[in-house]
Formats: sequence, C-alpha cells, structure tokens
Amino acid sequence: MKQLRQQQGFTMIELIMVIVILGVLSAFALPRFADLGGSARAAAIEGLAGSMRSAVGITRAQWYASGETNCATPPVSTANSVCLDGSVVTVEDGYPVADNGGAADLTGIILAAGLATTNDSGAALASGGTSQGYTYTFAADTLTITSKANCEVVYTKVAGSAPTVVSDTSGC
Repeated sequence: MKQLRQQQGFTMIELIMVIVILGVLSAFALPRFADLGGSARAAAIEGLAGSMRSAVGITRAQWYASGETNCATPPVSTANSVCLDGSVVTVEDGYPVADNGGAADLTGIILAAGLATTNDSGAALASGGTSQGYTYTFAADTLTITSKANCEVVYTKVAGSAPTVVSDTSGC
C-alpha cells in the first residue's frame, strides 16, 4: 500500500498574521525606545544637580566643623574657604561660591562638586565654555550648566542663606 506524505509548513494566512502582529508590536514599542538620548540627558542633569546639592552640604559641614581654609600644615583658618580632599574651596557664609564677579571661579561649587575645571581643549574653563558636552555660564552669584535648551541645572548662591540648585529637564 502506498502511504501519502503529509506536507508540513505554514499557510500564507499564518505568515501574514505573524507579520501583521510584529508590525503592530513595533508600532507601539518603537516610540518608547526612539528617543533614549533625551532621557539620558535628563538623568545627567539630575545627577549634576544632586552632586551640587551634596557638595553644598559637605562644604557647609566642613566649614562648621573645622574652619579650615587651606590645606597647609597646620591649616590656616579664615571665613572664606575650606579644605576638601586636599583642595581649597572658596566659600561665602560657609557655602561654595558660584562665580567670581561674573567670571568663572573654579574654586567654588565647581571644585566642591568635582565638576570639570577645563574646557574641551584643555584650557581653564571660562563663562560660555564647553566641557564634555556641557556649556558653563557664570553670572553674578550663579552658575548655569546647560546640555540643550531647557536642559540645565542652575546653582545660585544667595547671600546670607543656603544656595538653590534648580534643574530643568523639560527640553532634554
């Protein structure tokens, strides 16, 4: 007796259905993963803001605890700076300064927070300078670090009170 062979495989309808299902899934999933760069920029800005807030607390605590102003041995105490990790951080009212009269002050919050002190070409960072994709702008008692428009963190030193650190990630 002759046996009939059964063919196995997918029908054209089954293959079309799989393609349609994959298309629908990709239509919903693709937009969720398309702009991960914005999320990364927002996270980086929030990280900068957190670093600045921590630096303010650490600097203020050091200022209260010892009054050290420079890293000489023995330390020389003044009201205008503290020694953090072997570096002299310029302070006002015990808080890191943001600028030096509208010019870059690389000994204040930038040094305390461990931020870049040089621009992309290795020179000292100045107002409007770019370092590692961020633009640093110094104004009176304010440091603004910008990644894109409306993607920034602003450190403002307020005389006689704690500084403010505000991040804006709406444009990231």
